[in-house]
Parts: sequence; structure tokens; C-alpha cells
Amino acid sequence: MRNIAVILAAGNSSRCGFDKLFSDKFGLPVIFRTLEVFEQCDDVDEIVLVVNKEQGTRNKKQEEKFKKIKKIILGGKERFFSFKNAVEFLEESKKKNARILVHNGANPFITPKEISAGIKIAEKYKNVIFGFFTPNSIKQVKNNKVIDFLNRNEIFETQTPQISDLETFSKAIKAWDTSKIVPKDEAELLAKIGEEIHVFECSTRNQKITFPHDMMYSTHNLRIGLGEDSHRFTKNFTPEKPITLGGVTFPETQKTIEANSDGDVIFHALSNAILSSIGEKTLSEFANKMCQDGTKNSWAYVQKSLKIAQEHFPVFQIQNVVISLECKVPKINPRHEEIQKNIAKKLKLDVSQVGLTYTSGEKLSEFGRGKGIHCLVQILVR
Repeated sequence: MRNIAVILAAGNSSRCGFDKLFSDKFGLPVIFRTLEVFEQCDDVDEIVLVVNKEQGTRNKKQEEKFKKIKKIILGGKERFFSFKNAVEFLEESKKKNARILVHNGANPFITPKEISAGIKIAEKYKNVIFGFFTPNSIKQVKNNKVIDFLNRNEIFETQTPQISDLETFSKAIKAWDTSKIVPKDEAELLAKIGEEIHVFECSTRNQKITFPHDMMYSTHNLRIGLGEDSHRFTKNFTPEKPITLGGVTFPETQKTIEANSDGDVIFHALSNAILSSIGEKTLSEFANKMCQDGTKNSWAYVQKSLKIAQEHFPVFQIQNVVISLECKVPKINPRHEEIQKNIAKKLKLDVSQVGLTYTSGEKLSEFGRGKGIHCLVQILVR
């Protein structure tokens, strides 16, 4: 069964005060953050994006980068009618035997792993909605007075995706009397025809952005990562393996770092900093195997660390990098800008976002006495 994500992005953001989905006020537009997640999820086969008329004429170049988008269609005046348009398009396209994942364009903090986990449940139960049990104390209120105390263990805050197969959704849409109350979401639509609905408890991060402050709190979630590494020098110099720091080689030193890889302590420490920022284990968990398989270039380890981070948090952005080296050899100062620029280029940062300092530490350690190199890296990530 093909898994098709229907991303609903046709709202007018009236409560937000500006187009929260396509605005770049907070960096990458929210809709592109959302699309990125579904693009990265291996279990999602294709995407149908539903927009309003004004949005449909913008950002075409960025939309083209999402290879899973098969169609961009116009929505209706309310969520129900936008989804109805998507279902009718899929029916016309003869998308039989399809599972539909309906998702708010304004929910960018779902993860590919959560989407895949929800699909697994839907394979068994068909109808699944994402959300979480409220951590708050809930009261029922009428006329500004508390009339009942509700059990929060039974209060499920509904988010998206909401999943069922195309046939069931189509049946539910046809059964709904739109002259009466329009359904608020797909769960209500399914309940109308007596479908049993199961829940998938996702992270509380997966919340809809409604007001500007929601965007501020969500997109500026900051973390710190700390990593370090050190290597000694070999007794003999190997010309094919000069000192490498931040991807820059120092053949003039006639020193070789003792390591199975190229021994780039900056990239090793940077990898550990990335992994520590998301609570993952150290670099050796995967680098040793990569090295044994022939991957000696330490930049590949940084790329692997970034991939792991993006699996946890698709909107993972390094804000700045601080590097501190302790060594006698090589002399860093003459190559300072070269190292700084190379790291900035590889991480797609401005040079001003990469700090680099170095010291011999008054020769109090083996590193300061020329026996090896020690590196400490700290990063700030959003």
C-alpha cells in the first residue's frame, strides 16, 4: 500500500496576523520545514500539497526541491473542503490501495521516525491519529465557572498526521452532511461513519503553530553541544598522511597523527559536539566501522553525525562553532583563516559563526610539549 501525505497549507493565518506558513520572518518558511520532514521519511511515497490561490503562485523554485510532491492543488475555505479537494484529486488519479496521512502544514516538528512509527500502527488498525495525553490539569467550564474536573489521563490533545485509507476517507466525506456542522478534523469525519480510531502518542514537540509566539518558542529551541578529541604523533612521518585540521593539511610540519583515520581532531570533536547536543552516544559508535570499511576522511563522520541529528530534529541548525586547540605543532596562526573558512563553507555558515583559538598551554601538558594535539569544540544549535 502506498503512503501518500496530504499536507494542508491553504489557511489564511488569520489568528497569526501574517502568513505563518510561507513567511521567512523566522528563517526557513514553516511549510518548507514541514515538507522537509515528509521528504526525509522513507515510508512516505508521495506528497500532495494543498495551498490557497495566493500561495500557489509563490516559492515555486523551493517547491521543486521536494521530489515527493506529485501535485499542488487549491484548497477550500475551510480545512474540510481542502481535504475534500485532495481526496477527489486522488480518486480521479485512480490512487487505489493508498494510505493517506493528513497533516497540518503548520505542524513542522513531527519527525520522520514518528511518522514511520504511526504508519506501522496504521498497518494494523487502519485509522490512527497522532497526539499526546495532556500534562495539564483540565477543568470543564461553563459561563466562566468550573462545572467539572476531568481526568487528564483520558484527555488526548489531537495533532497530525491523521491516517486512514483513501477508500474510508472517501466514504466518510460522502456521508458527511456539509449543510450542518463542518468537521474540525479527519478523526471527527471518521467517527461520523462509525470507524474505530486508534491513537499514536507522539512527542509534545509536535504542536501546531497558531500564534506568532508559538513560532518564536518552537523555532528558537536552543541546545549546546560539547565534544573533544586528542591524538598523539607517530614516531615517524608518513608523507601521505600529514596533519589535518578542519580539513586543512599541514605537510610542512613533517608530522603524522596516530589514527586509523586521517586523525582530524577538529572534525572528531565537532562530531562529538553534534551528537552530545541531541543526547546520542559518542563518535566511535559508527566511526570505527566506517574507518574499517575504508572511510578515512573525518568530514564523513561529521556528515554522519549531522544526519543522525536531523533524524531526531529535522529542523537542526548549527548557529555557531567554537574551537579550541592545544598544541605546540603545528603553528595554527598562519593558517587560521584557511581553517576557519573551510569549516564555515562545509557547515554552510558565515565565517563569523566559526571561532578558532589555540594555545600551547605554557607547555604544561604533552600537547603543549609537541607530543600531539588536543581539541575542544562547543556548538550552539537550534
